[in-house]
Amino acid sequence: MLFMHTLKCTETATFSIWRTSVTLKIRQNVTKINMKHLFKVVSPIALALVIFFYAASAAPVHAVAGSIYFSPGSGTHVNGSSFTVDVRAKVPANGWFGGGATIGVTYPTNLLQVTSTSVSGGVLGGSNPRAVNGTVSYNVLNYPSKAINDEKIFTITFKAIATGSATLNFSANTSVNDGPTSKKSSTFTIQNPTCPAGQIGTPPNCRVPPPPAPAPTPSPQPAPQPTTPQPSPAPAPTPTQPAAQGDEVEKPKPTPEKIVELNFDDITVQPAFAAASIDWQTTSKASSTFAYGTSATSLDTDVEVEASEDGMQFSTRLQELLPGTTYYYQIVAKANNDQAMTETGQFTTKAFPVTIRVSQDSKPTKNATLKISGNDDIYTTNDKGQVDLSLLPGEYTVTIAKDSLKTEQVFTVKALEITDDKAPKTQVIEVAIATVISSEDNTNYLLVAIIATIGIGLLGVGAWLVVRYRRRTSAEESPYSSIVESTPYEPYAAAVAETIDTQATWQNPPTPATYPAPAQTQSAYPPQVQYYTTQPPADIPEE
Repeated sequence: MLFMHTLKCTETATFSIWRTSVTLKIRQNVTKINMKHLFKVVSPIALALVIFFYAASAAPVHAVAGSIYFSPGSGTHVNGSSFTVDVRAKVPANGWFGGGATIGVTYPTNLLQVTSTSVSGGVLGGSNPRAVNGTVSYNVLNYPSKAINDEKIFTITFKAIATGSATLNFSANTSVNDGPTSKKSSTFTIQNPTCPAGQIGTPPNCRVPPPPAPAPTPSPQPAPQPTTPQPSPAPAPTPTQPAAQGDEVEKPKPTPEKIVELNFDDITVQPAFAAASIDWQTTSKASSTFAYGTSATSLDTDVEVEASEDGMQFSTRLQELLPGTTYYYQIVAKANNDQAMTETGQFTTKAFPVTIRVSQDSKPTKNATLKISGNDDIYTTNDKGQVDLSLLPGEYTVTIAKDSLKTEQVFTVKALEITDDKAPKTQVIEVAIATVISSEDNTNYLLVAIIATIGIGLLGVGAWLVVRYRRRTSAEESPYSSIVESTPYEPYAAAVAETIDTQATWQNPPTPATYPAPAQTQSAYPPQVQYYTTQPPADIPEE
């Protein structure tokens, strides 16, 4: 009986070792299967994400064509008064891309002060713009994008604090629906207040001028009386001495005149704003004429020429000329010996004085480069951040660059009145460089936000898959997995357990049952020594 009990315990231990090795092998296979499945799921997602980011970064940024501008585009205001300016745009929708606006408006802080901003009545809505250091900033995001048809976006209220020419401009990073392609600035003239018509003085001290005094009546003068002329005595004749006979009277010989070749010695032209003075000399005595005009083939204006006593120095003065205009002239000199010389030339009157002041954060910008439209010259600002120019009346575009900052601005030079050829008032153009770094590429911030959102979503899906895999692995590591319990050896295990729990009796040992040998499997872990203690039943009789 003891032998049978020992045999059954040995069989039970053998089955336990076999079951442990099979369970470990199955778990290893399940782990490999789960890792392969996870790799198959995550790999396409990661590859799609890489391709998406590459295509988004390599593809050109989608932009729509449009324009943004100020309304009104210009105006004249009195120093100390307030006025409003609308920012308007004409931009189509941006397709399936999101829309919105990023707008920066620069203004001269020494001439204007922002008192309020408002998006009331604006087509895009959002928060009111902020004014900081000479720049009004506005940002709004709309999805889907909205088409803007010459509609208002927001309003700025300014207060004039000094006289001059104030120009509003859009910063380089301004965009609406990933556009627009054109930006138009606006210029306002700030001047001192004037008295109403018919009054004199300076506001608020205006007054009506007194009536003019009557002109005095002239008194009649007596008529002059005629006088009788008195004859003057004739002078006494002077006696002459007769020449002695035989003496020859010597007559003076005439001196031959020296012939000097006629030529111009020096020509000096001094142009002003509305006049010009021309002086010239000749190498011999001559007479001169002067003619001029605005074309070399049309010298249709003759002027009077003043000559010196020796007939060799000449001068003339031209009046009522146009500022900044090129004139052509011709001087003709003729000598007494029928010699003649002709000299031609040209000059340009002075244009209107213009000073361009460049500032950044309300401070003068030194060594900034300026380029004026229609002129290939490049100018550099001085220590005061300004450049002095002479320009004709008209509209110009100035491009200003400083390190990595760049901006463009349109300004207008006015034809001011010139009195007595005095220099007209210098027109000051204020240009503020935005503190935002300009970029030649129009970066699509909305597209970047969409890509980031998709990336975060994919990362979240990946994290969810990892958590799910770990939970499944933990469930599989619990004892007596369903895979092992469903093996065909379950009836045998139950029979062995029932035999162990049943108390053995001393009978003839039956014929041992034959069981199929378990499959030989190699465990991933080294075999462990197991000890079994067999105790005989208490009722076994002693021999």
